[in-house]
Amino acid sequence: MKENNRGEASPKTIDRRTFLRESAVAAVSLGFRLPRTQETLPTIENYNQYIEVTDLSALQTQGEVDEFVHNYNVFLQHRVTGTPGYLDPQTVYYSLAFTKDDYDNFAQRSGLGMGLVEFIQKQDLLLTTMIQKANEGLYKLNFTEQQKTTEIMCRRVVILQKDLGADGFYDDDGTHRIADGYHGIDSAYLRPDLGVDLGLMHEAFHCHTADLYAINLNWSTDFLNNLRTRGIQIPNEPHVLNNIPDAWKIYDTQYGPIGPDIMSSSVDQFCVWTAAHLATKIKERRLHNKQILYETNWNFPARMGKDIPNVVCLDVGAQYAGQQIEIYRTNNFRLNEESDLKDFIQVHSGNITPEGTFSASDIFEWAKGDTNKYGVPSGESLLLIKVGDKFQYIDIRILNLAAWAGFNQSARIKFNLFDNQTPPPNKIKPQDYGIQISAGPELKYKANLPSVKK
Repeated sequence: MKENNRGEASPKTIDRRTFLRESAVAAVSLGFRLPRTQETLPTIENYNQYIEVTDLSALQTQGEVDEFVHNYNVFLQHRVTGTPGYLDPQTVYYSLAFTKDDYDNFAQRSGLGMGLVEFIQKQDLLLTTMIQKANEGLYKLNFTEQQKTTEIMCRRVVILQKDLGADGFYDDDGTHRIADGYHGIDSAYLRPDLGVDLGLMHEAFHCHTADLYAINLNWSTDFLNNLRTRGIQIPNEPHVLNNIPDAWKIYDTQYGPIGPDIMSSSVDQFCVWTAAHLATKIKERRLHNKQILYETNWNFPARMGKDIPNVVCLDVGAQYAGQQIEIYRTNNFRLNEESDLKDFIQVHSGNITPEGTFSASDIFEWAKGDTNKYGVPSGESLLLIKVGDKFQYIDIRILNLAAWAGFNQSARIKFNLFDNQTPPPNKIKPQDYGIQISAGPELKYKANLPSVKK
């Protein structure tokens, strides 16, 4: 007997080919229509007690797949609404879609001694461990135990013909179609020691977030020289980077104050931002489909821009009272997909108060527009703060944490300023950024940005 990720014994694969037929009487009353012929009836199996294998490889066109998913959702909605606890309020669900060839031949081609679904089971175990570890930082952000995500679980594996996709199942939080030709063994991020592929886990989590590395910035000399050797013409360096050490002309999310995450680098970790994001959004669980996956309330780019305080009070310390502060925001300027070159636009400037603060609003103005793209919208998610020859980067996720901690009307973000004596980014600890999040005077509690253990 195999075990599922709850540690329970799982039965052998149960052929549920008759599943829809046996449900026909009830389903028809709910508006569920069966495919026209027995030959095109999809196979729905329970691999174990929680993963459903939905074989739609008999369907030849995208229209047939979409019709099936639409009709099947009528049944799923009835099952979800009629079965209390079917969707656990602290579990995040996802589904993955593969070609029939990749599904059928995974065990042989991968050489890992297991089938694809068993491989995904191991993935779920690690994803759950990762989110539980990341949850440790949430107590400093005023989240209750009941709000935290305690498990990440694959709902189903969908088998499709090549070039077809399926998404929008009522009982999961998103489906991601894995590119044709997935064999596991040839993945650059395969971890045989853990029995998982971090690359597949990264792709799976696109059901919930996009690529955090899209926030990154790189104008370092080494990076520019590498582009030049490849014949890429480099624009002039943004003037706001003048007097900033070359090592700090880089912002890399895996070295930033929030710490590494599987959506920003090839690590088996989630950062506290991901934990807070899931804890906040799980209560807004809703149906996705492939057309609007990145435009729903679960959407990473859209919510990233909207879940920020209305007013942000930047606190650099009273020692800078009266000095001018300049705030710049990255403006995407990608020469190609491999480039993290970005321009800057100035969004605010003014004098620091005697208390060492400067308040601003509409820092991320793109959030008001309909600029959703795959990944972070236009890469416009990083602030560069300059006070004389001192500087600091603040990425939008810090403001998300402030809003999710309850400071959505106004938040004070306290941080250290760096200078040309600051060690390079990969040599300092997240807590060296000195970031603290607190509210305006009408709110009494305080949240410290948790340090992240590497």
